[in-house]
Amino acid sequence: MRPFRWVLTVVFMGSLQLFSHAHGDDSLSVTTSPVPQTTAQLRSADISIPLGDKIDIKQLRVTFIRALESESRALQHRQKLELRELRESQKARKKDFERREKEARRKYFKETSEPKSRRQYVQDFQQRRRSLLEIFKLETKTRASDHQVRRESLDGEQKNRLKEFDDSLKTGMRPAETLWPASGG
Repeated sequence: MRPFRWVLTVVFMGSLQLFSHAHGDDSLSVTTSPVPQTTAQLRSADISIPLGDKIDIKQLRVTFIRALESESRALQHRQKLELRELRESQKARKKDFERREKEARRKYFKETSEPKSRRQYVQDFQQRRRSLLEIFKLETKTRASDHQVRRESLDGEQKNRLKEFDDSLKTGMRPAETLWPASGG
């Protein structure tokens, strides 16, 4: 009797098909289940799949931890880019502010020759600039604070997912796919 290799695949329309392929034989027999399944219904959390030996379990855990670390690094990278974009935006806004103020100052100085009012105008300009810079500092501080909160939140989520992952491994079952970080996210 020839050994068989069984392959379970999900077809585009959602029905399950079971292919048996005889070793060394090119003929295929196809069996279709009458109940359509979706990929969400086929998650490993719903199907009890026993794990292999301890080496497989250890390698699976190492891979999971690396995926969590990669997710954390991706978040830090996105946050770094956001801060860079914020600084570039602030730089452009400051440049625009300086340009508009310079035009207004020149116009004002053409119209007014009185030193006292010019001095007051310059002091007001300096106050407006300080206010703008304070707004920029506040924006940066708020964004950095939001990023810190998000990183701490992700750390907590990852600790919980790792605990749940380890609990699944201890029971000898494959952990749910929902515990893994989303790709590209």
